[in-house]
Amino acid sequence: MASDETIAGYGLGTIVKSLATATLSPGTETTVSSPACVEHNNQEYMEVFRTIAALRSQLMRAKGDMEILERLRSQALANPLEYVESVVSGAAPRAPGQQDVVDIPSIDVEPYMS
Repeated sequence: MASDETIAGYGLGTIVKSLATATLSPGTETTVSSPACVEHNNQEYMEVFRTIAALRSQLMRAKGDMEILERLRSQALANPLEYVESVVSGAAPRAPGQQDVVDIPSIDVEPYMS
């Protein structure tokens, strides 16, 4: 029988590590490789899992946005006068927009810890 600190025979640390290292399938925000050790009908598990998937997707977008911003910065520093003229004329490339970061769900972890 599983102890209070395990789910389906796996320790909470193993489950959390599995969630934290889950990988996204190419081209999707919500499909991640799921650890087989957790019941998929556990609503709290699914909320955490979806949040991790969304945050990983946002991280990938943020990294891409940083590359774009770095390229725009380099171009502006290389030729400031041309950059200012392009901004004034409205021809300057647009910077990436702001992301709304996904909220972390509120989970009562006490049942899993005691």
